[in-house]
Amino acid sequence: MVSVDTVETVLPLAEEYQMTTLTRQCESFLLSVDPSVRSLVLAERYQLIKLKPKCINHMKFKIHVRDLKEDPEFKNVSSETLLDILLETCVKYESALDGIKHRTKLSADRDMFYVHIGDHYDSSCSTCQRKVYSRISDYTNKLP
Repeated sequence: MVSVDTVETVLPLAEEYQMTTLTRQCESFLLSVDPSVRSLVLAERYQLIKLKPKCINHMKFKIHVRDLKEDPEFKNVSSETLLDILLETCVKYESALDGIKHRTKLSADRDMFYVHIGDHYDSSCSTCQRKVYSRISDYTNKLP
């Protein structure tokens, strides 16, 4: 039976002896627990094709890059996967920019100003654009 205690021992053996059924059982187990950076590393190492997108999705919505960077397993994530996470995160921010209308218009000397509410973004607001570009720049600077 695959468990938290055995999965990391079983996966290399399943790979070595080409036991694809056992590898899939390990993947099914990992899909049933909360995703982590460690599970992402395992997904990459053992080509767990269902687990990898679940981990990336979790990281793009639930974890900040600064928190990922502090995880000891972060250094074991491939550059390709880091780029996937970055691109997925960019898509998330672009969607936020395009989809959320949060501005309150104020008139002063016939110019329009925007009052920012919370963490919502407006693609037509230069302050919001700077915030997003800054976040994207932070992500790209962290790539190896």
